[in-house]
Amino acid sequence: MAADRRYCCETHELIDRFLRWSTRGQRGEAFCLGFTTTQGYLLVELLFGGDLAMADLGERLGLARSTMTRVVAALERGGFVARRPGRDDRRAVFVALTDEGKRGAERLAECFRGFWTHVFERIPTGCQDEVSRAVRLLLQAIEEAWPQCCPGGAGRAGRADRDGAASHT
Repeated sequence: MAADRRYCCETHELIDRFLRWSTRGQRGEAFCLGFTTTQGYLLVELLFGGDLAMADLGERLGLARSTMTRVVAALERGGFVARRPGRDDRRAVFVALTDEGKRGAERLAECFRGFWTHVFERIPTGCQDEVSRAVRLLLQAIEEAWPQCCPGGAGRAGRADRDGAASHT
């Protein structure tokens, strides 16, 4: 299937603009409720996924081990998460929400839902399904193209060592 270069360039520019918006708050400044973007997504991931091994949590969020360690340490100092050794493998480290972390994660999940509700309120009702389908299609295409375009890279879009994360909204 041939790609129309005009759409490729325009879409690239639009995605770049989207990424600039979505990465605000990822370099340590507060994003929502005083949490950075990465901290927020990590807390929400634990809220929906339960206690997780650091390695599994890092994979879900697309974060390198060093980034995970730094983010979890900051949340632990704030009393939002606790680390514990694995039951079967003492080398594994699991991360769990504290009561304060659960309250924060619930507020963050609501914040994220509210944000996307406000975004979609600005899209005509008849186009909302089209937007959602187009984003799913684009993400699938990115995930399929990534290994061919970026050998030796992160393997999947979003898996690079960066301060971005997955979403449950």
